[in-house]
Amino acid sequence: MRGFFTAFSVELLGRHFWLPAYVALALGLFLPGDYRGVSWGVPLFLGGILYFSGLRIRLDELGAALRDRTRLKQVGWMTAVKLLLIPLCVGALTWAIAPTWLPGVMLVCAMPAGLSSVAIADLLGGDRVLALLLVTVSSLAAPLTVPLLQALIEPGAAGAAAQVMVARAGFIAAMLFTPFALAQLTRATVPSLVARGDGWWNRAAIACSCILVFFSTAAHRDAWAGWNVSALAWPLVLTVIATALTVAVCWRMSGRLAWAQRAAFLATAVFMNNGLGIAVAARAHPGDAHVLLPAILMQVPIVAVVAIVAARRARAAEEKYKRKNLR
Repeated sequence: MRGFFTAFSVELLGRHFWLPAYVALALGLFLPGDYRGVSWGVPLFLGGILYFSGLRIRLDELGAALRDRTRLKQVGWMTAVKLLLIPLCVGALTWAIAPTWLPGVMLVCAMPAGLSSVAIADLLGGDRVLALLLVTVSSLAAPLTVPLLQALIEPGAAGAAAQVMVARAGFIAAMLFTPFALAQLTRATVPSLVARGDGWWNRAAIACSCILVFFSTAAHRDAWAGWNVSALAWPLVLTVIATALTVAVCWRMSGRLAWAQRAAFLATAVFMNNGLGIAVAARAHPGDAHVLLPAILMQVPIVAVVAIVAARRARAAEEKYKRKNLR
Protein backbone atom coordinates (compact mmCIF):
# COMPACT_ATOMS: atom_id res chain seq x y z
CA MET A 1 0.00 0.00 0.00
CA ARG A 2 2.84 2.37 0.88
CA GLY A 3 4.55 1.61 -2.42
CA PHE A 4 1.34 2.35 -4.32
CA PHE A 5 0.90 5.68 -2.50
CA THR A 6 4.50 6.64 -3.27
CA ALA A 7 4.16 5.77 -6.95
CA PHE A 8 0.81 7.59 -7.15
CA SER A 9 2.22 10.74 -5.56
CA VAL A 10 5.28 10.68 -7.84
CA GLU A 11 3.01 10.73 -10.90
CA LEU A 12 0.30 13.10 -9.60
CA LEU A 13 2.74 15.57 -8.07
CA GLY A 14 5.35 15.02 -10.77
CA ARG A 15 4.88 15.00 -14.51
CA HIS A 16 1.07 14.75 -14.13
CA PHE A 17 0.84 17.71 -11.74
CA TRP A 18 -1.31 19.46 -14.34
CA LEU A 19 -4.27 17.28 -13.33
CA PRO A 20 -4.62 18.52 -9.72
CA ALA A 21 -3.67 22.03 -10.89
CA TYR A 22 -6.52 22.15 -13.41
CA VAL A 23 -8.95 20.57 -10.95
CA ALA A 24 -8.03 23.25 -8.39
CA LEU A 25 -8.50 25.99 -11.02
CA ALA A 26 -11.91 24.63 -12.07
CA LEU A 27 -13.03 24.45 -8.44
CA GLY A 28 -11.80 27.98 -7.84
CA LEU A 29 -13.73 29.26 -10.86
CA PHE A 30 -16.98 27.32 -10.60
CA LEU A 31 -17.44 25.63 -7.18
CA PRO A 32 -20.63 27.14 -5.67
CA GLY A 33 -20.19 29.21 -2.53
CA ASP A 34 -18.55 32.34 -1.17
CA TYR A 35 -14.82 31.88 -0.74
CA ARG A 36 -13.66 35.42 -0.11
CA GLY A 37 -12.64 34.34 3.37
CA VAL A 38 -10.03 31.86 2.13
CA SER A 39 -7.56 34.58 1.19
CA TRP A 40 -5.60 33.64 4.35
CA GLY A 41 -4.44 30.53 2.50
CA VAL A 42 -2.61 32.49 -0.20
CA PRO A 43 0.46 33.55 1.87
CA LEU A 44 0.43 30.22 3.74
CA PHE A 45 0.76 28.08 0.60
CA LEU A 46 3.06 30.58 -1.09
CA GLY A 47 5.34 30.14 1.89
CA GLY A 48 4.93 26.37 1.68
CA ILE A 49 6.15 26.36 -1.92
CA LEU A 50 9.38 28.15 -1.12
CA TYR A 51 9.90 26.34 2.20
CA PHE A 52 9.82 22.89 0.61
CA SER A 53 11.83 24.10 -2.38
CA GLY A 54 14.37 25.64 0.00
CA LEU A 55 14.90 22.31 1.75
CA ARG A 56 16.67 21.16 -1.43
CA ILE A 57 18.94 24.22 -1.67
CA ARG A 58 22.11 24.45 0.40
CA LEU A 59 23.43 27.80 1.60
CA ASP A 60 26.90 27.02 0.25
CA GLU A 61 25.28 26.25 -3.12
CA LEU A 62 23.53 29.62 -3.07
CA GLY A 63 26.71 31.38 -1.94
CA ALA A 64 28.68 29.84 -4.79
CA ALA A 65 26.04 31.04 -7.24
CA LEU A 66 26.28 34.59 -5.90
CA ARG A 67 30.06 34.53 -6.43
CA ASP A 68 29.72 33.15 -9.94
CA ARG A 69 29.93 36.08 -12.38
CA THR A 70 28.64 33.97 -15.26
CA ARG A 71 25.56 33.01 -13.23
CA LEU A 72 24.97 36.63 -12.20
CA LYS A 73 25.23 37.79 -15.81
CA GLN A 74 22.65 35.17 -16.72
CA VAL A 75 20.34 36.49 -14.01
CA GLY A 76 20.76 40.02 -15.37
CA TRP A 77 19.90 39.38 -19.00
CA MET A 78 17.22 36.82 -18.19
CA THR A 79 15.49 39.30 -15.89
CA ALA A 80 15.61 41.97 -18.61
CA VAL A 81 14.10 39.55 -21.13
CA LYS A 82 11.41 38.46 -18.65
CA LEU A 83 10.36 41.92 -17.47
CA LEU A 84 10.85 44.02 -20.62
CA LEU A 85 11.39 42.13 -23.89
CA ILE A 86 8.65 39.52 -23.47
CA PRO A 87 5.92 41.99 -22.37
CA LEU A 88 6.80 44.32 -25.26
CA CYS A 89 6.68 41.46 -27.80
CA VAL A 90 3.40 40.17 -26.40
CA GLY A 91 2.01 43.70 -26.24
CA ALA A 92 2.87 44.40 -29.88
CA LEU A 93 1.17 41.17 -31.03
CA THR A 94 -1.91 41.77 -28.87
CA TRP A 95 -2.22 45.35 -30.14
CA ALA A 96 -2.18 44.01 -33.71
CA ILE A 97 -4.90 41.36 -33.22
CA ALA A 98 -7.01 42.47 -30.21
CA PRO A 99 -6.13 45.97 -28.97
CA THR A 100 -8.96 46.09 -26.41
CA TRP A 101 -7.23 43.30 -24.49
CA LEU A 102 -3.76 44.89 -24.65
CA PRO A 103 -3.63 46.31 -21.08
CA GLY A 104 -4.58 43.01 -19.43
CA VAL A 105 -2.42 40.68 -21.50
CA MET A 106 0.64 42.89 -21.39
CA LEU A 107 0.20 43.54 -17.66
CA VAL A 108 0.21 39.88 -16.63
CA CYS A 109 3.18 39.13 -18.90
CA ALA A 110 5.09 41.94 -17.17
CA MET A 111 4.78 40.27 -13.76
CA PRO A 112 7.91 38.89 -12.06
CA ALA A 113 8.60 35.17 -11.75
CA GLY A 114 6.25 33.40 -9.36
CA LEU A 115 7.44 31.58 -6.24
CA SER A 116 6.09 28.35 -7.76
CA SER A 117 8.64 28.58 -10.55
CA VAL A 118 11.43 27.32 -8.25
CA ALA A 119 9.53 24.05 -7.76
CA ILE A 120 8.63 23.96 -11.46
CA ALA A 121 12.29 24.40 -12.45
CA ASP A 122 13.20 21.51 -10.16
CA LEU A 123 10.44 19.38 -11.72
CA LEU A 124 11.91 20.04 -15.18
CA GLY A 125 15.42 19.14 -14.08
CA GLY A 126 16.46 22.79 -14.05
CA ASP A 127 18.87 24.81 -11.93
CA ARG A 128 16.77 25.58 -8.85
CA VAL A 129 19.34 28.05 -7.47
CA LEU A 130 19.25 30.05 -10.70
CA ALA A 131 15.44 29.94 -10.54
CA LEU A 132 15.50 31.27 -6.97
CA LEU A 133 17.83 34.11 -7.99
CA LEU A 134 15.55 34.97 -10.94
CA VAL A 135 12.49 35.05 -8.68
CA THR A 136 14.30 37.34 -6.23
CA VAL A 137 15.80 39.76 -8.76
CA SER A 138 12.69 39.98 -10.96
CA SER A 139 10.53 40.63 -7.88
CA LEU A 140 12.86 43.45 -6.79
CA ALA A 141 12.95 44.99 -10.28
CA ALA A 142 9.23 44.69 -11.09
CA PRO A 143 8.14 47.77 -9.04
CA LEU A 144 10.22 49.80 -11.54
CA THR A 145 9.51 47.98 -14.79
CA VAL A 146 5.75 47.40 -14.45
CA PRO A 147 4.81 51.10 -14.00
CA LEU A 148 7.19 51.95 -16.87
CA LEU A 149 5.39 49.56 -19.21
CA GLN A 150 2.02 50.78 -17.97
CA ALA A 151 3.04 54.34 -18.76
CA LEU A 152 3.76 53.33 -22.35
CA ILE A 153 0.25 52.03 -23.02
CA GLU A 154 -1.88 53.68 -20.30
CA PRO A 155 -0.29 56.76 -18.73
CA GLY A 156 -3.28 57.21 -16.43
CA ALA A 157 -2.93 53.72 -14.94
CA ALA A 158 0.81 53.87 -14.26
CA GLY A 159 0.38 55.56 -10.87
CA ALA A 160 -2.05 52.94 -9.57
CA ALA A 161 0.20 50.14 -10.81
CA ALA A 162 3.21 51.71 -9.09
CA GLN A 163 1.30 51.97 -5.78
CA VAL A 164 0.34 48.30 -5.83
CA MET A 165 3.83 47.14 -6.82
CA VAL A 166 5.53 49.19 -4.09
CA ALA A 167 2.98 48.08 -1.50
CA ARG A 168 3.47 44.45 -2.50
CA ALA A 169 7.28 44.70 -2.60
CA GLY A 170 7.57 44.25 1.17
CA PHE A 171 5.15 41.32 1.10
CA ILE A 172 7.08 39.63 -1.70
CA ALA A 173 10.39 40.19 0.10
CA ALA A 174 8.97 38.63 3.27
CA MET A 175 7.56 35.69 1.30
CA LEU A 176 10.99 35.12 -0.24
CA PHE A 177 13.11 35.48 2.90
CA THR A 178 11.00 33.94 5.69
CA PRO A 179 10.25 30.45 4.28
CA PHE A 180 13.74 30.14 2.81
CA ALA A 181 15.29 31.06 6.17
CA LEU A 182 13.04 28.51 7.92
CA ALA A 183 14.07 25.88 5.38
CA GLN A 184 17.76 26.54 6.06
CA LEU A 185 17.09 26.40 9.82
CA THR A 186 15.43 23.02 9.31
CA ARG A 187 18.40 21.80 7.26
CA ALA A 188 20.75 22.87 10.04
CA THR A 189 18.80 21.33 12.93
CA VAL A 190 17.55 18.04 11.43
CA PRO A 191 19.84 17.32 8.44
CA SER A 192 19.19 13.57 8.50
CA LEU A 193 15.43 14.07 8.25
CA VAL A 194 15.87 16.50 5.37
CA ALA A 195 18.16 14.06 3.57
CA ARG A 196 15.74 11.13 4.05
CA GLY A 197 12.82 13.12 2.70
CA ASP A 198 14.66 14.63 -0.26
CA GLY A 199 12.44 12.87 -2.78
CA TRP A 200 9.31 14.30 -1.20
CA TRP A 201 10.16 17.99 -0.85
CA ASN A 202 9.52 19.01 -4.44
CA ARG A 203 6.28 17.00 -4.46
CA ALA A 204 5.20 18.91 -1.36
CA ALA A 205 6.04 22.20 -3.09
CA ILE A 206 4.00 21.17 -6.15
CA ALA A 207 1.09 20.20 -3.87
CA CYS A 208 1.22 23.65 -2.24
CA SER A 209 1.24 25.23 -5.70
CA CYS A 210 -1.88 23.31 -6.76
CA ILE A 211 -3.73 24.19 -3.55
CA LEU A 212 -2.66 27.81 -4.00
CA VAL A 213 -4.36 27.85 -7.42
CA PHE A 214 -7.71 27.18 -5.72
CA PHE A 215 -7.20 29.68 -2.89
CA SER A 216 -6.02 32.53 -5.12
CA THR A 217 -8.78 31.94 -7.70
CA ALA A 218 -11.67 31.39 -5.30
CA ALA A 219 -10.70 34.38 -3.13
CA HIS A 220 -11.10 36.72 -6.14
CA ARG A 221 -14.26 35.13 -7.52
CA ASP A 222 -16.34 38.26 -6.96
CA ALA A 223 -14.27 39.95 -9.70
CA TRP A 224 -15.87 37.76 -12.38
CA ALA A 225 -19.20 37.00 -10.72
CA GLY A 226 -21.96 36.95 -13.34
CA TRP A 227 -19.65 36.54 -16.32
CA ASN A 228 -20.79 34.09 -18.97
CA VAL A 229 -18.48 31.07 -19.42
CA SER A 230 -18.33 31.79 -23.17
CA ALA A 231 -16.79 35.19 -22.36
CA LEU A 232 -13.66 33.36 -21.23
CA ALA A 233 -12.87 32.03 -24.71
CA TRP A 234 -11.22 35.07 -26.32
CA PRO A 235 -8.98 36.06 -23.38
CA LEU A 236 -8.04 32.39 -23.00
CA VAL A 237 -6.92 32.30 -26.64
CA LEU A 238 -4.86 35.45 -26.09
CA THR A 239 -3.16 34.03 -23.00
CA VAL A 240 -2.30 30.88 -24.96
CA ILE A 241 -0.76 33.01 -27.72
CA ALA A 242 1.13 35.11 -25.15
CA THR A 243 2.50 31.97 -23.46
CA ALA A 244 3.55 30.47 -26.80
CA LEU A 245 5.41 33.68 -27.66
CA THR A 246 7.06 33.66 -24.22
CA VAL A 247 8.29 30.10 -24.79
CA ALA A 248 9.57 31.02 -28.27
CA VAL A 249 11.53 34.03 -26.97
CA CYS A 250 13.00 32.01 -24.08
CA TRP A 251 13.94 29.14 -26.37
CA ARG A 252 15.62 31.47 -28.83
CA MET A 253 17.49 33.51 -26.22
CA SER A 254 18.75 30.48 -24.26
CA GLY A 255 19.77 28.30 -27.21
CA ARG A 256 23.44 28.03 -26.15
CA LEU A 257 22.79 27.21 -22.50
CA ALA A 258 22.81 23.81 -20.85
CA TRP A 259 19.38 22.32 -20.13
CA ALA A 260 19.57 23.11 -16.38
CA GLN A 261 19.90 26.86 -17.02
CA ARG A 262 17.47 26.78 -19.95
CA ALA A 263 14.81 25.01 -17.88
CA ALA A 264 15.20 27.49 -15.01
CA PHE A 265 14.79 30.40 -17.42
CA LEU A 266 11.76 28.80 -19.08
CA ALA A 267 10.11 28.00 -15.73
CA THR A 268 10.54 31.50 -14.30
CA ALA A 269 9.51 33.27 -17.51
CA VAL A 270 6.40 31.15 -18.12
CA PHE A 271 5.27 30.60 -14.53
CA MET A 272 4.90 34.28 -13.68
CA ASN A 273 3.29 35.72 -10.54
CA ASN A 274 -0.20 36.00 -12.03
CA GLY A 275 -1.65 36.39 -8.51
CA LEU A 276 0.22 39.69 -8.29
CA GLY A 277 -1.13 40.48 -11.75
CA ILE A 278 -4.68 40.06 -10.44
CA ALA A 279 -3.95 42.44 -7.57
CA VAL A 280 -2.47 45.10 -9.87
CA ALA A 281 -5.32 44.71 -12.38
CA ALA A 282 -7.97 45.02 -9.65
CA ARG A 283 -6.36 48.21 -8.33
CA ALA A 284 -5.61 49.90 -11.66
CA HIS A 285 -8.82 48.74 -13.44
CA PRO A 286 -11.42 47.73 -10.83
CA GLY A 287 -14.14 45.58 -12.38
CA ASP A 288 -12.67 45.73 -15.89
CA ALA A 289 -12.92 42.21 -17.37
CA HIS A 290 -10.52 43.07 -20.19
CA VAL A 291 -7.73 43.52 -17.65
CA LEU A 292 -8.71 41.00 -14.97
CA LEU A 293 -9.49 37.98 -17.15
CA PRO A 294 -6.01 37.56 -18.71
CA ALA A 295 -4.40 37.46 -15.26
CA ILE A 296 -6.90 34.84 -14.09
CA LEU A 297 -6.85 32.64 -17.19
CA MET A 298 -3.07 32.74 -17.68
CA GLN A 299 -2.93 29.76 -15.32
CA VAL A 300 -4.34 27.50 -18.06
CA PRO A 301 -1.54 27.80 -20.67
CA ILE A 302 1.35 28.07 -18.22
CA VAL A 303 0.38 24.78 -16.55
CA ALA A 304 -0.02 23.21 -20.00
CA VAL A 305 3.47 24.29 -21.13
CA VAL A 306 5.14 22.88 -18.02
CA ALA A 307 3.12 19.64 -18.27
CA ILE A 308 4.14 19.14 -21.92
CA VAL A 309 7.83 19.81 -21.24
CA ALA A 310 7.81 17.57 -18.14
CA ALA A 311 6.14 14.73 -20.07
CA ARG A 312 8.67 14.97 -22.90
CA ARG A 313 11.56 14.97 -20.43
CA ALA A 314 10.12 11.90 -18.71
CA ARG A 315 9.68 10.05 -22.02
CA ALA A 316 13.23 10.92 -23.07
CA ALA A 317 14.57 9.63 -19.75
CA GLU A 318 12.59 6.38 -20.13
CA GLU A 319 13.86 5.84 -23.67
CA LYS A 320 17.43 6.51 -22.57
CA TYR A 321 17.03 4.00 -19.73
CA LYS A 322 15.65 1.35 -22.10
CA ARG A 323 18.47 1.87 -24.61
CA LYS A 324 21.04 1.59 -21.85
CA ASN A 325 19.57 -1.71 -20.58
CA LEU A 326 19.43 -3.18 -24.09
CA ARG A 327 23.17 -2.86 -24.55
